Amino acid sequence: MTSHRRLRSRDLFPTDEPVTAASLVGRSADVDELTNALANGLNRIMVGPRRTGKTSVALAAVAELRARACYVVSIDLFRLSGTAELAEALARGLPANCAPAHRAGAAARRGRRITLGGVVRNQVSGHDANGNR
Repeated sequence: MTSHRRLRSRDLFPTDEPVTAASLVGRSADVDELTNALANGLNRIMVGPRRTGKTSVALAAVAELRARACYVVSIDLFRLSGTAELAEALARGLPANCAPAHRAGAAARRGRRITLGGVVRNQVSGHDANGNR
């Protein structure tokens, strides 16, 4: 009888961060299925052992949805402490779905200007959205 040594997931998947969509191997069907479900307004829950590519598949699906011009916001819920932070993260993420010209036009209509760094400042008072100068 031969004994097999159990491999740890970190030995099988030696990266510390999610891999890019281009680096995924053998997961295109998973990405396509998740992308199509989300594009059609369906919710999906991904469950699996640590370090098996769940986040990498999810991020690849989000990138594909962005490429299809769908509105997406990626939020790491483990970094948020409550509903107020969730609402703020959503509010910060939604404008990224608009074209730069649209964002600039919307800011101009609100009496603001956008700098190259993306910081919005009120032209009248010189304060940003957080009240800082």
